[in-house]
Amino acid sequence: MMTLFMHCSLALFSLISPSWTAVVEAPSAASWHAQTLGEAVGYMALFAAVGILLAIVGYRRFAKCPPNGMKR
Repeated sequence: MMTLFMHCSLALFSLISPSWTAVVEAPSAASWHAQTLGEAVGYMALFAAVGILLAIVGYRRFAKCPPNGMKR
């Protein structure tokens, strides 16, 4: 059974892998990288705000997991 699975996996990989090598990324003119210092600071502030928000949401969800909450 395992050898059949391995043979099928190998056959599937051999069918898919040539398409991976044939894909060539075209250079794009637009980039997500910041072009100015202001954009870089803006992206950093956005990343920080999202991180803080996710940390607060995660803490509040975790606080509801114990039977009595995290109240002492």
